[in-house]
Amino acid sequence: GTQTFQSKLASVHVDFNSCRGINNRNNDLWAYMARLYYQGDITPQQFGEAGRIITNTDCVEATKYELNKKQLTPGYDHDISTWTKVAGRDDMFDGHPFGREAFNSAFFENSLTKPSD
Repeated sequence: GTQTFQSKLASVHVDFNSCRGINNRNNDLWAYMARLYYQGDITPQQFGEAGRIITNTDCVEATKYELNKKQLTPGYDHDISTWTKVAGRDDMFDGHPFGREAFNSAFFENSLTKPSD
């Protein structure tokens, strides 16, 4: 019969060739890819794809995950019942334009955010 065995990786040694990037940024993969692009060795599409792969830290996905865990959504839910319409055009125009005094009264004197005396 055949014999089987199990093993466990305890240590890893990696050899790599250092790379010279743009602006003396050596051993930086993105800077190396930029150098290849500026030398004409790779296309703009190749540089763009490599850049997205190299620099993608999944920050957007991590943010969505953490917000979902807390049952939060980005943005702000405005309470439109507290709004005061002061002007409108096109479909929002109701035929009653505010003059300067009426605007100041609606916006400053009668608003929920008016300064307290």
